[in-house]
Amino acid sequence: MLSPDTAEIPNVTYLKIEGLYENIKEEINYQDFLGENPISMTFTMFDWKIIHNLCEIDMKSSAMHTLLMSTETFDLLLIETAFTDCLYGIIPKFGSPPVVAISAYGIPPWMIDVMGTPENPSYIPNSILPYSEHITLSERMYNTLITGLSVFLYKYYLIPKVEKFMTELLKTEQPSYLD
Repeated sequence: MLSPDTAEIPNVTYLKIEGLYENIKEEINYQDFLGENPISMTFTMFDWKIIHNLCEIDMKSSAMHTLLMSTETFDLLLIETAFTDCLYGIIPKFGSPPVVAISAYGIPPWMIDVMGTPENPSYIPNSILPYSEHITLSERMYNTLITGLSVFLYKYYLIPKVEKFMTELLKTEQPSYLD
């Protein structure tokens, strides 16, 4: 398991990414999110400077080097979806096994789209909004705006940057992460 954490679990090998938590604390002030409106927060979630820095820590860690030099094969990959899109670039290294996307923050709308799960923002609230499934017409419209903006930024801003970064880093052409 490639992780910034370690634990003693039978039949699980941990490869610890050093310094990830410390860097996140430097890059992201979660208290700032409390004062942000949802549109501003949506742009912050796709800040390339932050994502790029986290990708560099992940990809240049000794744990990742060990994993990439490994001849291990895997039947299944579990990948955290929060700010780790660069990890999709290592999937072909292991023969492109099935991937299960997980998230400690709920399933963001761009991942629902990527995984092929139907989503309808007219009745499924965006995870950054304080709505329940009982939303008014104006809340549905705002929910649709925020959801559409986040999916647009993910597909047309973030993913092309991540794919380019990974192509340059791994020196191999990357398949589209959206396929």
